[in-house]
Amino acid sequence: MSGRLAIFGGTFNPIHKGHIRLAQAARDEMGLERVLLIPTWTPPHKESPDLAPSQHRLAMCRLAAEGHPFLEVDDLEIRRRGRSYTIDTVEELGRREPGRELVLIVGSDMLLTFHQWRRWREILERVTLCAACREPAIQQQVEDYARRLEGEGYRCRLLTLPPLQLSSTQIRRGIADGTLPPGWLDDKVEAYIREHGLYTGKKEEGKR
Repeated sequence: MSGRLAIFGGTFNPIHKGHIRLAQAARDEMGLERVLLIPTWTPPHKESPDLAPSQHRLAMCRLAAEGHPFLEVDDLEIRRRGRSYTIDTVEELGRREPGRELVLIVGSDMLLTFHQWRRWREILERVTLCAACREPAIQQQVEDYARRLEGEGYRCRLLTLPPLQLSSTQIRRGIADGTLPPGWLDDKVEAYIREHGLYTGKKEEGKR
């Protein structure tokens, strides 16, 4: 096979326009053929009390991917269950699509802690790391870290995407207190959240 395939994993709790913007920038700058959105089952680095059930996060990813032909939602980590480790996903995709060049998309917060990831050197031997800075205050720190990895012989690419201070945490807080700014979520994703009472403390309501 040929063409670059990107892995974009995360809790996506919920997926928002910042995630899609990052995926689009990676596609354009890295010449990606596809970007796989891979929601986690239980992330090893986060224990969130307001983590939506995996079936809802998966459904929201599928809604957000509509209209973006280069985006593909993969439930491999949810099907695997248990804690999600990137090395397991990278190895599985390597077996599933042999010969495919893999790119791993991460945010700046994840990049700066990459050396704490399980078998992180093995991951970097298999992928090109692609990152974008979300906060202007740490831009220099992110650039220095990327240069350090490149100095060790690994492939790391920083996107030219301007910083966007938008997070799922902010969105969950905005939903809970009724202050969610318009335009942060895809309309279909926002409707799904309202329909199922996610992030509000209310019990999920069935369809009428």
